[in-house]
Amino acid sequence: MEIRLIGAVEAVRDGHPVALPGRRVRALLAVLALSAGRVVGVDTLARAIWDDDPPERIRGSLQTYVGRLRRVLGADLLDTERQGYVLRVPRSAVDLLAFADAVEDAASDDPDIERSALHCALASWTDEPFGTPPSEWLARHEAPAWTERYLQAVERAVDLDLAAGDYARCILELNGQVERHPLRETLWVGLLTALDHAGRTAEALDRYESVRKRLAKELGVDPSPELRAVYQTLLAKSDELATAAPTSPVERSPHQLPPAVRGFVGRDDLRAELDRRADDGAMIALHGRGGSGKTSLAICWAQDNLDRFPDGQLYLNLCGYGPGEPLPADRALDRLLRGLGVPAGEIPASTDERTALLRSVQANRKLLVLLDNARDEDHVRPLLASGLGVTFVTSRNQLRSLVVREGVARLGVHEMAEEESIRLLRQRLGREHPAAELAELAEHCGHLPLALAVAAERLERDGARPLDDLNAGLRDRRQRLALLSTGDDALTNVRAVLEGSYHALDEDTALAFRAVGMYEGPQVTAAAVASIAALDVRDAEARLDRLVEQNLLTALGRGWYACHDLLRDVAVELGVSKMPAQLNSDAMDRLRNWCLHSARNASHTINPPRSAPVPLPLLDGVTPEVFDSAPEAHEWFATHESYLLQVIDEANVRDDQTGYHLAREVFVHLNMQGRLGSSLAMYEQAEQNARRAGHLLAQAECANCVAAVYSELGDHESALAVAHRTRDLYARADEPSGVIRAELNIALTLARLNRLDESVTRYENVVDAARRQGHPLSYAMGLAGVASVYLSIGRTDDARYAAAGAVSSLRDSGNPRALAYALERLGDAQAADHRSDEAIATYEEAAELMQRIGAASFAAGVLRDLGTVYRRADRLDEARTAWRRALVLLAETGFQSSRDVNRDEIEGLLESLPEGAGSQ
Repeated sequence: MEIRLIGAVEAVRDGHPVALPGRRVRALLAVLALSAGRVVGVDTLARAIWDDDPPERIRGSLQTYVGRLRRVLGADLLDTERQGYVLRVPRSAVDLLAFADAVEDAASDDPDIERSALHCALASWTDEPFGTPPSEWLARHEAPAWTERYLQAVERAVDLDLAAGDYARCILELNGQVERHPLRETLWVGLLTALDHAGRTAEALDRYESVRKRLAKELGVDPSPELRAVYQTLLAKSDELATAAPTSPVERSPHQLPPAVRGFVGRDDLRAELDRRADDGAMIALHGRGGSGKTSLAICWAQDNLDRFPDGQLYLNLCGYGPGEPLPADRALDRLLRGLGVPAGEIPASTDERTALLRSVQANRKLLVLLDNARDEDHVRPLLASGLGVTFVTSRNQLRSLVVREGVARLGVHEMAEEESIRLLRQRLGREHPAAELAELAEHCGHLPLALAVAAERLERDGARPLDDLNAGLRDRRQRLALLSTGDDALTNVRAVLEGSYHALDEDTALAFRAVGMYEGPQVTAAAVASIAALDVRDAEARLDRLVEQNLLTALGRGWYACHDLLRDVAVELGVSKMPAQLNSDAMDRLRNWCLHSARNASHTINPPRSAPVPLPLLDGVTPEVFDSAPEAHEWFATHESYLLQVIDEANVRDDQTGYHLAREVFVHLNMQGRLGSSLAMYEQAEQNARRAGHLLAQAECANCVAAVYSELGDHESALAVAHRTRDLYARADEPSGVIRAELNIALTLARLNRLDESVTRYENVVDAARRQGHPLSYAMGLAGVASVYLSIGRTDDARYAAAGAVSSLRDSGNPRALAYALERLGDAQAADHRSDEAIATYEEAAELMQRIGAASFAAGVLRDLGTVYRRADRLDEARTAWRRALVLLAETGFQSSRDVNRDEIEGLLESLPEGAGSQ
């Protein structure tokens, strides 16, 4: 049995966690484990469990929790003594005690032995003590005490590392520690000292300034004497370096560029564009999301073109997106001027004067200046100086006003092409892997160079681990960001890099980004974000544009936005973690309500309703999408389809009315795209939920969808049974138009069962009833339906007359979908009556109309029949063209086959033409 208190309170037996029943049982276990093998008194346990609010019968309540703990741990591990209770495990079985013992045992007269043992002990400390402490007493007393022990051990290890000259290890460790404990000045003393000893004195001065400001802001105090003493040492060293510099700026030729990435891959088009634009005096901004390789591209190009800049190269990290605070303009100017050889004593005090001096010094020199990681235009503008060389600025911001005011040339650096991503992975991995697996890995990494490099490092780190194992882990979006990390280094942790952009946002824009995360689809609209965040749509558009400016979104036009896959993972995490539970719930309610009303608007645009729709409440703050045309509505459905189906499934599981209402609205899109076949379970569940809710009309609508799915699957007996049930439900709901629609479906299904006489009778009765009751759309649909059956029984003239009547009734109905269906039936009748020219014209009109409303699979079926008429008329060129058009439509929609149209059938028709006939 192991007791784990680092990161959480857990009991582990033989490597498997033991289920601990409740927060107070975990608190009891934690206190007993901290005194493993020793008796813990009742009073101590009571304080640890209940703090200042104990129950009236402490012993009785405590015995209850002891009993629960004993049942899961085993009676032999938890004993009752007269004074209290004792946990019978050795100290080595409790990770916190084992850590404390290891630290104590590390002490040695030999610094190297102590240093090695301390690092081994510290490696076991992976998280905060107790995780989220299960009691206030543990949070107030034990957690801080153990954290203090840990930090004392860290500081001792740092002292030993400094003495051993291992400055890199110190910096890596302390960078993470000061992020977690930013007000512990002893850690800052160690970090600044390590940076100084590593030759990074200027960076140490910057970090001192950041902690000084934080102490003043959060505590209202100055740094401690120890920290100030380190600062004075740093200043003195900085002045010595400045004094030793040449007195004439012209005598200094700086060479500050970092080394280029070894084996830099791809970006050929961008490098060629830099060659074209980098003329004398050019200022070029490279913008893109974090991790896209802007800096690597600039450095690689610069290293390849050093001979163009005989007066040297300046490099300055402006820290616009962390880690740490952005570098202020005055400090940045100081560094640039020192880099150009200006003595410290000659650098003016004011920012404006420093800018003026920089421009004077740089004016006649052929320099390359790389201003890296700028936050925004104001951050970089004082540092811009014209000259004979080239200035690069890299930023996650689009730097729009620099383009407008200064005429800066701007290049976007975004995700790599798939071929480039695979080349990068192969170059990094150094061994062959299947191209398909590399392509999948690149897709999981979003073709982001940083993520690709981290993934390659992980594979190399794990040695023989198969690439497919990493791909399997990355398929789970919930752990993708965790897998794309090298540890605590904020510069190579994909999540930290991407979150850096979020942390630079103002709160209003950050709220919009979290709202994007709450909508988990690949694309989102301003109206969706407005509804999630309860904003006016114009306000949402303004905030989303700021996200576009920060390269956190891509604008697609007409109110649509796309979010890079990994950024969307970050947004999803933030949408859940940074929003209070009730606000999160309210936002999700608005999102679902937006989906429902937008879907209804889209379905009614595609297929106007034949009767008054079921009333749906519109929540405050929700602005549904509206549509001007059927193709626009289909486009909305196609983009949001996966998310809408997810909302339906989740609502069906919760037995929420959103599920059955939304399922009904999505039906028209799925039907017209030929994708009903996979939705049987969804519609059956929706019908069940509507029945449980006592919503007869919604139940009837969902049953109608179930019948259509059965028909699509070819199970016409089941379709007929459900259609009869649908009719009865409409009748009970007192919905006459619904009854007539159900009768139409019964007639259609009878025809598909080859019960043609019954079908004709049903259709004729429906036509008569619809005319008498004043349902013009159902009347026309009945005529079109009976025309099809008339054809099947050889009544060609009756078929043509009925279909023509349907078309005539629908010409001015405003329902293009119904008109297209009637035109198809008329074309069938004309073709059967050998009126080829009439049939061709009718089919062409039907196909064009179906394409216009987004019913691609139906249009393909019409084109198949059109090609058949052409072939009968021996017009083989036109037949081939019609069938090719049908295949193009099916390919564009990814459609394979349905009850009405089949790709293989059309390909067979093409192959059946004589060789060379109609070829082009």
